[in-house]
Amino acid sequence: MASSADSKLPENKCRRWCKKTKQYIEINRPYAIQQYNENMGGVDMLDMVISFYRISARSKKWTVRLIFHLFDFAAAAGWVVYRKEAQMLDTPKKDTLDYLEFKAEIANSLLYFTPAREQIHLYEEVDDVPAEASQTSRKRKYVPQPPLQLRTAMVGHLPMIDNESGDHRCRLPGCKSKKARVYCSTCGMHLCLVAGRNCYKQYHEQN
Repeated sequence: MASSADSKLPENKCRRWCKKTKQYIEINRPYAIQQYNENMGGVDMLDMVISFYRISARSKKWTVRLIFHLFDFAAAAGWVVYRKEAQMLDTPKKDTLDYLEFKAEIANSLLYFTPAREQIHLYEEVDDVPAEASQTSRKRKYVPQPPLQLRTAMVGHLPMIDNESGDHRCRLPGCKSKKARVYCSTCGMHLCLVAGRNCYKQYHEQN
């Protein structure tokens, strides 16, 4: 047993059943073991929560199993803290996430809010028909609605259509168009946003 909180000392005596002599004997018990025995209720609860939706590790490598167990441990401990805070805030049970929903929220956060994922394509065209087939026969792969946090994340710089002042010169350096009718709600710059030319995207992605 490894502990970063308690050590072996001070030791104390405790009675344990001996299989060889078939009677109780007194043995020396390290202080860390004593603390674990007195407070193991929380450990047992975490073990129970982890067992509900444990990450499936097909590999037999102990390193992989250990890493997956640490992930499960962190998720279970986080859910326990979340439940305690929900009780302190008198959150109704119907509005409190169960452990499976809690892990799903963690997964969504890792999928959609990682800085490395600059662009998220929610729909992907599946071209499972011959090239000569009509465009109407193409099928779209169904993707469920994204989480609310994703839909409302980074909502600045939304394109707006200017129907009042007419056409404007595109403010993207190098573009000579004078028919830009879309402007940025944050920057206030008019930019081209038409088929075949997306100055709006280039303007906000260039350094």
